[in-house]
Amino acid sequence: MSTFSIPTIINSKLPTEKRMDNLENQVLELINRLSYITAHFDSKNVKRLDTNETVIKSADGETYINGPLLQMWDKQDPAVLRLQMGYDPVSGNFLFDLYNKAGVTTVELDSEGNERLKGTLYVQNAVIGIGDAGSLNYDIGTGSYITLKGAYTVTGSTLVFCRTLELGGALYSLERIDFNAGWTYFYGSVWVQGNLDMDGGNVLDVGSCSAVTDHEVRCVNYATV
Repeated sequence: MSTFSIPTIINSKLPTEKRMDNLENQVLELINRLSYITAHFDSKNVKRLDTNETVIKSADGETYINGPLLQMWDKQDPAVLRLQMGYDPVSGNFLFDLYNKAGVTTVELDSEGNERLKGTLYVQNAVIGIGDAGSLNYDIGTGSYITLKGAYTVTGSTLVFCRTLELGGALYSLERIDFNAGWTYFYGSVWVQGNLDMDGGNVLDVGSCSAVTDHEVRCVNYATV
């Protein structure tokens, strides 16, 4: 039944009773053909859907297709949108969004490469940026970010802790960095530009560069003491 055709239901040369019998048989045949098509509505029989809206329902929910937009709804009552992907006429981008059972967005991804996750992200290996163009930013809710940025300066590879007002923007100094650890190890030289305080007391004044231990202390723009 790969070809669908409507049977001829009227033959004027036959007696009326015979024509009625033929009409009944042909209507039954038509019903059988339509039943077959609806029961075998798959990619083997349907190669193209030329329609604005298509809804596919099952016991687990329904899928809605409208041109380049696809939505999937779950079986809750009322149903909750759980996945939406395709073209967004407002932004002009193609989107991929996931929602939890309460309808709250948990994953947002658009064709510009922007992604927003709500939850825990597990990554074995991650590369941020290309060269020194990328950065890792923590939104601290004050209209600014704490930024970790890799760079290559005249002294070599450098990891910069700073503050930015916008992603990829100018770098500003942080007010403070807290290391909540019993011990902090620095393998190499430590350069201090400013005052070095311990337990609230000034231990090293860069202006005088006074040594407090037998180890060598270097100060920016000052000689070794």
